Amino acid sequence: MRKTFPFQNPDLDASKAFTLWSQHEAELRAFLQRQLPQADDLDDVMQELFIKLLRHAEQLVQVQQPRAWLFRVARNALTDRYRTHKSHDPLSDEIQSPSLTKDPVANLEACLVRNLQELPEAERTIIEACDVYGMRQADFASRYGLTLVATKARLRRARQHLRKSIQQNCQVRYDESGRVCCHVPRN
Repeated sequence: MRKTFPFQNPDLDASKAFTLWSQHEAELRAFLQRQLPQADDLDDVMQELFIKLLRHAEQLVQVQQPRAWLFRVARNALTDRYRTHKSHDPLSDEIQSPSLTKDPVANLEACLVRNLQELPEAERTIIEACDVYGMRQADFASRYGLTLVATKARLRRARQHLRKSIQQNCQVRYDESGRVCCHVPRN
């Protein structure tokens, strides 16, 4: 009685596939062992090769060099494995996870926008143009008919006024190094 497998045509004789496998299994294992450092990966690929061999047993009758065919299938299986199985190195314990809390300065955004809108129009215009939209101070001076020195002085005064307004209206507090640590937004 002939052995048959669910993925093989029952009319075919599996003896050629089993013979080929038994002749080259050790050689295939040695070849794959050099390519795959993990023993589990090696066993997985060997099993995949054996299944492919059984699935294509009917083609083995037409193959001139069955050993070469088997090694080509092994190389293709390695290529597929490298494409689909990406290695992931564990992260060092020294790497800190990203902070889920927002930076205190980032929390000032709503307060900044509200206080910027309350500035006099000339101060708001120069801050928005130079600080928000990134216009060069020389370009601002040229556009508004000012000297560069006057533009720099106006921008400095506008920034100081905005800073004072934010500190008062939002109750900004600083840590010992002078950085914003917290604030209380006004209602």
